Amino acid sequence: MTESVESSKRLYHLACGVILVIQEADMLAVRLDPSTEDKLNNLAHETGRSKSYYVKQAIEGFLEEREDYLLALAVLERNEPRKSLAEMRKELGLER
Repeated sequence: MTESVESSKRLYHLACGVILVIQEADMLAVRLDPSTEDKLNNLAHETGRSKSYYVKQAIEGFLEEREDYLLALAVLERNEPRKSLAEMRKELGLER
């Protein structure tokens, strides 16, 4: 993901040619490549849900995954002692 700032807008370039534009007034415009837009239109039509519903789900999922990744990376960078799965099972009395 790359980010750039244009006046009162934030642009996020995600995978699959998706560009998110977030404006200060909590307005969001999403520019999709034609293939992705067709898939989104078909999904919304087939399920009876709005395109916005699926875009919100995708953004929330992406943000959760990114947050998890960054938290895990921060833990790894602390370079604290680690235990193997076998060691943890033994310590917790879960040996097979």
